Amino acid sequence: MKRGVFGKIVSCALMLSLGMCFSGCNERETSETEPPKQPISDLERYDMEKYLEPVWEGDHIYAETAMLLKDKEGQIPEIALYYPIEEIISVRSFGLDTLYAENVDYRVTEEGKLEILETGALYEIACEYGDYYQERYISGVNWPAVDGGAQMKTEAENGEAGLTKYQISVTYRHKGAYEGEKPSYKGDKIPETVYKLERKERLSVVCLGDSISAGWTASGYEWVNLKPYMPMYFELVTDYLKEHYENSSILRTNLSVGGMTSSWGKESTQIYNATERNPDLMIIAFGMNDGSDASFSAATFKGNIEAIIEGVRAKCPQTEFILVSTMLPNREVGYNTGVSILQNQAKYLPVLLELEQETEGVAVADVTSVHAELMEKKHFRDMSSNNINHPNDFMQRVYAQVILKTLVADY
Repeated sequence: MKRGVFGKIVSCALMLSLGMCFSGCNERETSETEPPKQPISDLERYDMEKYLEPVWEGDHIYAETAMLLKDKEGQIPEIALYYPIEEIISVRSFGLDTLYAENVDYRVTEEGKLEILETGALYEIACEYGDYYQERYISGVNWPAVDGGAQMKTEAENGEAGLTKYQISVTYRHKGAYEGEKPSYKGDKIPETVYKLERKERLSVVCLGDSISAGWTASGYEWVNLKPYMPMYFELVTDYLKEHYENSSILRTNLSVGGMTSSWGKESTQIYNATERNPDLMIIAFGMNDGSDASFSAATFKGNIEAIIEGVRAKCPQTEFILVSTMLPNREVGYNTGVSILQNQAKYLPVLLELEQETEGVAVADVTSVHAELMEKKHFRDMSSNNINHPNDFMQRVYAQVILKTLVADY
C-alpha cells in the first residue's frame, strides 16, 4: 500500500520534470474513472449495426420501445425504460418516421423516466384504457383476462398496426447497469460452425420453430410490412454473419410455421425438410405454444427437442444446433378467465441446458432470462406486437442479439 502511494508520487514528479503539471495526473485519473462516452446519434430508419448492439452492454440504447397507455383518468403514467435516462437523443414513432420534441411532447423526470405532456402530439397516439382493458370477454374479439374481464387482442399484418401504433422508439444515453445474467459466448460447443465462419466456408443454416421464428411480427415480415421494415431475427442473425465474416456463402432456410409446437417439429416431414438442406447449423426455437398447455411438461418438451436433434443427425451427422429458449407470454391473459397462458414456458430453459451438457454440438441461446430481466423494469406490452405472445421489433432484436452472442466470439 505504501509502495503504491510512493510510486504515484514518483510518477507525478517525473511528469513535472518533463514540464507537466499536477493537472496531468488529475486528467489521467479522471479518464480512468470516467471512460469517454460512446458515440450515439438519432436513428431515422432501420440500421442493422445499431439495432444489433446488445441491450446488456454500453451506455446507450437505440430505439427502445414503450407503449403509451392511458389510465382510468385519461392520464399517461410516467414511462420507465430499462435504464434510467441520462440524455434523450430522440423520441420517435415506432416506425421512426415521426420525431417528437422535448418539452413539447415529453420531458425527462429527475428519476430518468419519460413524462408525456398533455399538450403534445404523443397524447394523440396513446391507447385508451377502456380499449386495452375491456369489461367482458367476447370470443374472437379479445382475450380473457386472468383477473376477469378481457384485454385487447390485436396483430400487425397487411399494413395494419397492432400494439405498435401505440408504441414509441426512444434512443437515449444512460448510466445504468444491466442487472441480469448476461448471455455468454458458447463457440466451444459448436466448434465446426465457428470454424467454417472464420474460414469463410459455405455454411447452411436452417431455422425450425413457431410463429416467432417465422417472423411474426417483425415490421419487415412480408405479411406485416410496416416501417421501419426491420427483418425478423433469423434474417438479422444471418445478415450479420454475412457482413461480419465477409462471407456471401452463408445459406439460410426458414422452415418455421406459426402455431406449431415441438411435437410438430419432430415429425418426419419437418426432419426431411431440414435434412434436405444439409444443415451445418440448425436453430431450433419452440416453447411458446408448448408452454401455454399446462400438461405439456418439461420432460416431454426435452424429449421432442432431443428427437429433432437425433432425427436430423441420422442423415446429417455433422449438424450442430443452437437451441433458443422462448420469450415469455403476457401473463395477464389466457384462453380462459383465471388461467394465464404463461404456464410452462420458463420451465423449458433448464431442460434445454441439460441437452447442452448431455449432447455434443449443442449450444443454448437463453432469450428467456433476458426477457424476464427486461420485464423487471418494463411492461410486456412495451415489447410485444399483439399483447399475447409475439415480439415487436425490439424483442426480435433481443432474439438476434442473444443468438449472436452465443455464436460470435467478439460480438
